[in-house]
Parts: sequence; C-alpha cells; structure tokens
Amino acid sequence: MFNKKLIPFFMAISLLTSLPVAKYLPHHWQEKDQGFSVVYYSLVGLLLAFILYGAYGLLPSGVTPLVSAAFIVVFSIALTGAIHLDGLADATDAAYAAHSFPRGNNNEYKEKILAIFKDPRAGPMAVIALIVVVLSKMILLSELMDNLLLTLLLMMTLPRLLASCYIAITPYARAEGLAANLIKSLPKSTILLMLLTITLFFLILLPFGWFLLLFGSLCLLLLVWRSFWLKRINGFVGDCVGALIEISEVLVLFLLYLLKMP
Repeated sequence: MFNKKLIPFFMAISLLTSLPVAKYLPHHWQEKDQGFSVVYYSLVGLLLAFILYGAYGLLPSGVTPLVSAAFIVVFSIALTGAIHLDGLADATDAAYAAHSFPRGNNNEYKEKILAIFKDPRAGPMAVIALIVVVLSKMILLSELMDNLLLTLLLMMTLPRLLASCYIAITPYARAEGLAANLIKSLPKSTILLMLLTITLFFLILLPFGWFLLLFGSLCLLLLVWRSFWLKRINGFVGDCVGALIEISEVLVLFLLYLLKMP
C-alpha cells in the first residue's frame, strides 16, 4: 500500500501508463484523490521520459537513428498501453462523423457524436490518423537524437501538462463516467501551481525563443482543440484528452525539428 499522500500520483501513473501500479492502490479512494491525480500528469510525463531515455541507453552503439527512434516510439506505446492512440482513433472518427451529421436538435447531434466515441470499431480515418502520427513521431525523433534527453522531456511532459490544463478549463460532456467525478474535485489552483512550476523549469532550461515558440504553439492548439469540441459535444470526453496528448507530442517534435534547422 502506498502512502496516502502519494495515491493521486500513482493514480495518474495507473491512468496514463501500463506500469503495474494499480494493484497496489486502495480499492476505494476519495474523490479528491481522483481530482488531484490530474495535477501529476506532467510528472508522469517526466517519469516516462527518463524510462525511455534509460531504455535507449541499452541499445547497441551501432543502431541507426531511425531504428533508435522506432524503438523509442514503440516502447512509448507499450508504456502507455496505447491508451492515447485509442483516444486519437476515436476522436478522429467522431470529428469526421460530426461533419456529416445534420445540425438539428443540439442534444441529438451531441448524442450521435458521443455514441461514436463509445464505438469500439475504427474507421478508415482513424487508421490513417494513427499511421500518420506514429510515422511522424519516428521520422521527427530520428532527426533529434543529438539532444535526446531534452527532446523526450519536452515531448512527454508538455503534452501531459497541456492535458491537465485542458481538463481544468473544459466541462465534461457526459453526465456520468470516470471524468465526471474527477471534475467535481479538480484542484484548479494546484494545477495552476504545477503549470507555473513546469513553465519556470523549461523557461530556465530553454533558450527564450524556443520557450515562446513551444509554449505559444501549445496554447494555440489547446484553444483550438477546446473550441472544436465545445461546439460539437459541449465539452470533452477522455478520448479528447488522449488525442490531444498524441497531437501535441507530434507538434512538439515538429517544432524542435524546425528549431534545429540552420
């Protein structure tokens, strides 16, 4: 059994990764623990970054950058249990279907889209989105192997910090569900404190121009993503969060690649 103060952190690990910590958590916990778990999403990203970097260190020295990048991406999928990719697939299908549904009764329109999120089948647009994201990560990461630790820290931490902020400022679209209770006890002031802490950490670590480009672009993505789903389902569901993490990981890698170019 974990120390009670660590329960929210390990709940975040259990939710965002496939690491075997769930069996050590208590069967019953307070709603505030579930809410506080959102605060630790960025720390889970830090943990994943160091695990991936440690695994990379075990590769033979002659492995090419592309193969190394492929290993890291595949291992990251294993570490997260592909939960964010699943969210990306569902969100892509829902977003694509939203354009084909007639805008009639708002509640009926919303329920049709929410039903697609629950559908376990993946449409062709979802498959395309998965292929594009995974291949993009491999190609971009292969170009950023010279400063891999910093790349992994940014790639794994910032998207999960963005997810925490997204949850904190967006209503939940369903009356029931895992996130419904989570939202009720969400410590928004603590999330803001974590946001400021991580921001200060990277402000010190990064050149100021890099910092502005990365954080400005992610803030823009957050606003666009939030607005898109507010118009369609009046909020978010868990798949929206997972998809946001995947898209922002690609965005971070792409921006780092641009910054690396002469």
